[in-house]
Amino acid sequence: MKANEILREQIKNEIPGQRCCLITALKVALRLYGSFHITKRGLMVEFKKEDPALLRRTIRIFKSAFPRQKELEILFDDKKYWVQIFAPRPIWQELNLFSAEDEFMPDVSVSSSCCLVQFVRETVLYKGYLVNFEEGYQLEIREPGPFTDMLLSTLNQWNVKFYIYPGRFLIKGGENLIFFLTHIHCRAMVEKLSQYRDFKKDKNSTVRLTNYSMANLTRQVNGYERMRPVLEELKNGPGLESLPAPLREVAWLRLEHPSLTLSELGKLARPPLSKGGVSSRLKRIVLLYERWKEEA
Repeated sequence: MKANEILREQIKNEIPGQRCCLITALKVALRLYGSFHITKRGLMVEFKKEDPALLRRTIRIFKSAFPRQKELEILFDDKKYWVQIFAPRPIWQELNLFSAEDEFMPDVSVSSSCCLVQFVRETVLYKGYLVNFEEGYQLEIREPGPFTDMLLSTLNQWNVKFYIYPGRFLIKGGENLIFFLTHIHCRAMVEKLSQYRDFKKDKNSTVRLTNYSMANLTRQVNGYERMRPVLEELKNGPGLESLPAPLREVAWLRLEHPSLTLSELGKLARPPLSKGGVSSRLKRIVLLYERWKEEA
C-alpha cells in the first residue's frame, strides 16, 4: 500500500471521540464538498465524494454528533456518490453553514486546540497527498478553499516549515514531516517514516562502505600488478638475493602475499614496518630495477 493510502486510511478510520471535534470534521467536509439546498421538505445539505467510505464516514460522524436529533433524515446512494442530510436550522447554524442572521456561509470557527488538530487532519484527508518515501519526504496539500488562511495560520502557529506554490502547499524534509505528522497524531505513519529513514540510512552506509572497500581493493590490485613484473624480472635476472636485506625481505613478502595491503605486509616484516615504510622500500626496489635495466 502506498504511503498516501496508508495516511488517508488512518485518518479516515479514526472517528473523533469528542463532540467538538466531530463538529469540526463535519464543518470541513460539508464546506469543501457539500451544497446547501432549501427544499419543500426543509433545509438539506448534499455531500458528494466519489469514495463510498467517505460517504459512510460522514453519516457516522453526523449521527455521532447529533444522536438525539429526531428531525434528522439521511439519504445515501453509494452508486451516485452522494449523501443528502435533512436537518433543522440550529444544526446548520452550529456547522457554520449560515449564521443566526441568515447569512449564508459565514466564517468557520474553530477555537480549541483539539479541534484545530482535527481541522488539519480533515484537510489532509480531503486535500493532502503524501509522496512515497522512495521518491522523497513530501506532503502536498492543495489549497482548501475557505480554509486556506486558517491552515496557513495553524502551520505557522505550530512552527511547521512549508513552501507555497500556486494552488498548493508543500511540507518537505524528513524531520519536518515527522514533526507535522506528530502534531496531527498520525503515529502509525510517523513510525513507518522513521523506519524507512533508518533503513535508508543503513543502506546508504552499506553502499558507501562497499564502494570504499571496492576502491581500496582496486588500488591494491593495481599496485601489485605494477610491482609484479618488476619483481619477476629481478628474480629471473640478477636475483632478489642481490638486493639489500631490508629490500629483499619486502620483495619476497610482496611476491608471496599478492592480496595483502601494504599495512598488512608491514606487520609480517621483522621488525614490523609501517605502511609508509613498505611503500618506501618498494619504491627503492623500482629505482634499483630501473638502474639495472639501464646497465643491461
